[in-house]
Amino acid sequence: MWKLHDQPWCDLKTLSVNREPARAHFYPYESEQAARDGNHDDSTSVTCLNGDWRFRWLPSPLLADERVVREPADEAHGYALMRVPLNWQFAGYGRMHYTDEAFPFPVNPPYIPAENETGVYKRTFLYMPVPDKRLFIRFEGVESAFSLYINDVFAGYSQGSRMPSEFDITALIRAGDNTLCALVYQYCDGTYLEDQDMWWLGGIIRDVLLLERPNDYLADLVCDADYEPDAGEGILTVRAIAAGTADVSLILYAPNGKAACNAVCAADGEPVQLRVPGALAWNAEQPYLYRLTVILKRDGRVLEATQQFIGFRRVQIHEGTLLLNGRRIMMRGVNRHEFDPRNGRAVSREQTEQELLFIKRSGMNAVRTSHYPNIPAFYDICDRLGLYVMDECDLETHGFEMEGDATRLANDPKWQAAYVERAERMVARDRNHACVVMWSLGNESGYGLNIAAMYRRIKAMDPGRPVHYEPDRHCLTADVSSSMYTSVGLLHERDLELSPKRPHILCEFAHAMGNGPGALAQYIQTIEQSRRIQGYFIWELKDHGVYTLRDDGTVCYRYGGEFEEDYSSGNFCIDGLLAADGTPSPGYDEYRHLIAPVQFLESSGNRDIVRLLNRWNFAALEDTELRGELKRDGQTVYTWVQKLPPVPPGGIYDAPLPDNIRMVQPDNALWTRTISCHLTRAAVWSKPGHELGSFHQVLQPYAVKVSPPAGPMRVEHRNDALLLTSQRCSMAVSLIDGSLYHYVCDGMLRMQKGPALNVFRPYIDNDRKLSGMWQEQHLHSMRMTVYTAEVTTHKGRTRVVITGAYAPNARNWRARVTITYQLDSKGRVQVRFAGDFTGDKGSEIPAELPKLGTKSYLPKALDRVTYCGLGPDENYCDRREAARMGIYRREAAGLQVPYECPQDNGNRTGVLFSALTDSSGEGVVFSTLTPRDMSIRAQDDQDLWHAKHACDVPERDFYVLHFDMRNSGLGSGSCGPNHLAQHAVHTRPFDFSFAIAPIRAGDITAQAREAQGYLLGLEEEETT
Repeated sequence: MWKLHDQPWCDLKTLSVNREPARAHFYPYESEQAARDGNHDDSTSVTCLNGDWRFRWLPSPLLADERVVREPADEAHGYALMRVPLNWQFAGYGRMHYTDEAFPFPVNPPYIPAENETGVYKRTFLYMPVPDKRLFIRFEGVESAFSLYINDVFAGYSQGSRMPSEFDITALIRAGDNTLCALVYQYCDGTYLEDQDMWWLGGIIRDVLLLERPNDYLADLVCDADYEPDAGEGILTVRAIAAGTADVSLILYAPNGKAACNAVCAADGEPVQLRVPGALAWNAEQPYLYRLTVILKRDGRVLEATQQFIGFRRVQIHEGTLLLNGRRIMMRGVNRHEFDPRNGRAVSREQTEQELLFIKRSGMNAVRTSHYPNIPAFYDICDRLGLYVMDECDLETHGFEMEGDATRLANDPKWQAAYVERAERMVARDRNHACVVMWSLGNESGYGLNIAAMYRRIKAMDPGRPVHYEPDRHCLTADVSSSMYTSVGLLHERDLELSPKRPHILCEFAHAMGNGPGALAQYIQTIEQSRRIQGYFIWELKDHGVYTLRDDGTVCYRYGGEFEEDYSSGNFCIDGLLAADGTPSPGYDEYRHLIAPVQFLESSGNRDIVRLLNRWNFAALEDTELRGELKRDGQTVYTWVQKLPPVPPGGIYDAPLPDNIRMVQPDNALWTRTISCHLTRAAVWSKPGHELGSFHQVLQPYAVKVSPPAGPMRVEHRNDALLLTSQRCSMAVSLIDGSLYHYVCDGMLRMQKGPALNVFRPYIDNDRKLSGMWQEQHLHSMRMTVYTAEVTTHKGRTRVVITGAYAPNARNWRARVTITYQLDSKGRVQVRFAGDFTGDKGSEIPAELPKLGTKSYLPKALDRVTYCGLGPDENYCDRREAARMGIYRREAAGLQVPYECPQDNGNRTGVLFSALTDSSGEGVVFSTLTPRDMSIRAQDDQDLWHAKHACDVPERDFYVLHFDMRNSGLGSGSCGPNHLAQHAVHTRPFDFSFAIAPIRAGDITAQAREAQGYLLGLEEEETT
């Protein structure tokens, strides 16, 4: 009788067939010298089978029978070329499906429906058997399970997508051409343990290697590199396990290439110790690596050799503090998925190194492998660059939480072997790496007896390293406590907890989805001052968008719901500090600034010095210099370079500054100073000149001088508007919506319409928890109704006062608004909005709004922007620490940020004026005495709100200038806390004003300040 349960991909008892025991990752070499050279691509013992295979897609494993294994892999049988490694969905086969939590099949463990995509992979390879040699095949990663056939004979089965599977195929090999067939099943019972927040994919995703090895080969190698901080001694304990009998010689080479010590050990797993007095210890700042060469010999003849890089360090928790080499450390890190927008989870060594270099250069010192072990090269690179790794098991059962049964598998004894094996395989492969400072049992899988069993197995294999597991809230079997997206307030409370006395890790602490995250400054200040918190990892490094070239030549990166899925988690996979193409986001700039290894401190207003802190735990600031730049009204007037003396780790240094960088002229200009610290030498991760931190300050703001009105304008009442004219200017105040229309000066149209009151923004991803309420209140439909209009002339100007209501369609709450325009014959206009919020019986006035401000429509010819405010890049009220006050000159199009999922973007805070001009220097300026928010886009808000991708946003024939009282904060509300209360825009009484004035060819800054002077004169008059 046929039973689904008998299929290996539905049988809990079948985790593998004929798979070799898990071992440390190393490559075999034919000689000691080859092992020392360490280039496995040149090893005669290693053959890489990556490249073009023959491939056939089937809708079910039940169709992949023995006949399919034996059939020719030609076009007549439906085969085509398939690149390995690659997920087959990225070659156009099967179905793309993205969910954060939900399983892609009925939840009925351990059963997987027989409607289960299956890939038939075939290729031939030439091999001539050699006496006393064995041949192994190693798959570094296959999603999610596969059966292997060699020369049409079953060779083995394995599951577990992100861990290697190795098989001894010596008995199945023949001289000459050999056929290899792998039947790859997208889903298996193990998929219930692999419900990570990512695309559901299938295929061979990592390297496939043939390993030719002697009959007596090195089966495993365990290297425990300890460090005694007080004595400065490195202690390397080695256990070599060989298949057969052989002698093992060990030679340890120091970082300078000289032999440090050597030993001979048995090949039966008995430990041998190598001691290195005066060892150079490994840490993230000084990643000193020794090279251990291991030579397997018999009768003096080399059978096989290999190498392992060794970093001497001691990780321990002492009295509730995480120590590395006896010192308290802080892990400032990032969560990183393996993903390539063109290849899926088939990530190359080159991409991995590029991303890790980016992480290192950003000032981060730690990576969490969320949520599975990475490719082997990842750990080699982290060892070399100096990055602390939280190595996470390939385990997540998040979908059961959706079913209200988060611990269903965690507490089921029948699943214990599957749980424990995943931990065992991870530790066996990665434990020789210095970079791995902490194991993680997985992610979002509840807590139960199987989690405890994993912990015990890890501790038996590797007692030294601490173990992390966030859902173990009571630290029953975790050595560190952990939490996700904890609010700033709760972080303060957690720091006061006395039990359990453990270091605390924020394995996910801010959500970098879309335009975000916000409040990083408040988070990081709290964390860095904490007694308990010793690690924080932002979510996450990179968007998971799928590269798509459209018929019209545009490129977009698609997300969930765009592949005809029945259900999906939408754009929740577009959540990185980097876009899918690797472009850094403004959120990245903020994070980098806040975690920089060199921080500049307040020096009690003393401009003669700059005080800096070396935040490194082990390395002194050596071979560094300070660079200074003094600017007047945004123009550089002086630069300066000063070499720094060594600053010890954790040390503070007061650097004296020369007169030229701290003295400003007694003129009415904006003087600013930027000072940064740079390396003067190359590091393993950077070139000379790399910036380690920066500091910016305003030395002198400019003073606004009163500019009196130049005379009133003529007023003519038309049916729907008040027409105002002077010799040089004309405009109309609408009696329909209260806005200014057709603002013309010297015959040039400078504003088509505006400023109109506005509380809507194209919702950002982090508005997720609020946008539903805002949409219910129809904020996108808000409009003005004019009740009254009054015109008076007073002291050289014309005053127009509009009263009315600003309200949404189909709702019975509103803002009672008074708009006041005070205009003079030069075309200068003071605009003032004042009002409060009210509603009729039964109305629900929203407690807060996305923003409160104005928007104006300007001709597209005004494509050059000069503004005074925080920049040069996008910033918001809760993401502005990396911004610098100055006067910036940009093209209008360059002020926008094309987030893949369109949303509010391009905001600048602290803006005192914003001028838009054409190529001749003619245009319009918006000026204020109180810093405002500003953004300029070539689209209306609804264009962004309705578009699915950046390339879908239309380019309009006008610019929209948002000049706002305030744009609310960003927060992390797409997954974590909303913006902080101090960054909200509340529905309270409001009163704000600014000036609009024409700009003529000439000094834009002077004219912008003159407009401020017009505003100042009116406000001073009002106060007196």
